[in-house]
Amino acid sequence: MLGGLYIPALMTAVYNEAKASGCPLRFQFAAEGGWDAGDTLSCLIAAAFCTANLPLQLVILLAVPMVALQTRLIMVSYGKNERAPDLAGTLSPPQCAGGIEHP
Repeated sequence: MLGGLYIPALMTAVYNEAKASGCPLRFQFAAEGGWDAGDTLSCLIAAAFCTANLPLQLVILLAVPMVALQTRLIMVSYGKNERAPDLAGTLSPPQCAGGIEHP
């Protein structure tokens, strides 16, 4: 239910990190590979828990460490953007100024 609020915030941070990296394509391949490896490992651990007849609540708890990691990614990524200079009122190309000179 909260995925609609959570995923856009997380993916914006991931895409911003990709743009800031040396090679966005390699970054995206590595990120996708890490995501898939984590999913595979989580599924294997969950299957082992179910085979051992452990409670399903333990399977759900597997996600808790990743929530902390994703929260750190969002905080660091958006923290970088807070320190960026405010360029909201800047019009760099002369044709965008409409004949108005900037000081």
